[in-house]
Amino acid sequence: MTWTIESKSFQMTPGDGIDFCQAVIGTAFSNFATLDKKWKRRIEMLPPNNLARIYYDPELDALVDDIEIGLSIVEERRRAATLSQPRG
Repeated sequence: MTWTIESKSFQMTPGDGIDFCQAVIGTAFSNFATLDKKWKRRIEMLPPNNLARIYYDPELDALVDDIEIGLSIVEERRRAATLSQPRG
């Protein structure tokens, strides 16, 4: 419904189709993405929204924080996997 309302107030411009495809594919195959405010809002409205977490300019500090948290989780799992391997 929201996408329909937005699309009625949105004037398509050349390149919007390509931008849309790139935004959807990029967010479908990643954990984090950066888009401008307009495309962030549009992509977050797509159902089902199990896409990457999307950030725009004022949220870049949060992006860095989330990447650091993600890296620490990966490192912790790697350490745990190394400890659980049999020594021989």
